[in-house]
Amino acid sequence: MKPTHSPSLRLFLARHFAAGGPLVTWVLCQPAGGAIAYAGTRVGARPSAVTLLGLLAGVAGCTVLAVAERGVTFAAAGTVLVLSYLCDCADGQLARATGTSSERGAWLDVLCDGAIVVCLALAVAHQGERGSTPLLVLGASALLGAGRMASLVTGTMARRSPDRDEWTSRGLTLAGRRAYLAVMDTPVVYVAVAAAASLRAPLALVAGGLGAAALLQALVVGRHTFSALPVGERRPSV
Repeated sequence: MKPTHSPSLRLFLARHFAAGGPLVTWVLCQPAGGAIAYAGTRVGARPSAVTLLGLLAGVAGCTVLAVAERGVTFAAAGTVLVLSYLCDCADGQLARATGTSSERGAWLDVLCDGAIVVCLALAVAHQGERGSTPLLVLGASALLGAGRMASLVTGTMARRSPDRDEWTSRGLTLAGRRAYLAVMDTPVVYVAVAAAASLRAPLALVAGGLGAAALLQALVVGRHTFSALPVGERRPSV
């Protein structure tokens, strides 16, 4: 049911409508996304409009990253990419705050995230050609795209899993898992890629490492999610 009045800014900043996330997302991006969502409630914006705005910002940030040559341009690319992620944090909060959550909106969000992943891989491939061999750059960008895409898919599956809260860790395992997820957080990846390109670091090595780590994360999450399904749901019916 739709709320009869707009929630206060304080609720958004307190992450009342947020869906969680790794360290940087939870501490910084969800409150910032909440502020965007609050502004959306004031102007009557639809969650899908915020999702598409995030897509436009993501494509623009990747385009700037691909052609950047100076530090300030790389900083601009990273900033726009982080802004696109803030929109990604905002659209869900706006939907939950206004009672307009839907399967269609959730899948639009996933599709837009996937499009940005592809654009990021292409941007890395174009930018990395300046400092590495083409084959190495192609492999690293492909690994980054594949790893981030796999992580996106398995993460979506895990959020929809009925036993999502049963996968728990404790002690050092929990601390290590949280640290790993913090490093793999989307805004951290955006900043790391932009900074590596700006500093003329081996971009292929950075991108390839991030992609391999994301792929490992996807394998772990996917294995857990898949094994939790009933036997009859593990393969499609004929």
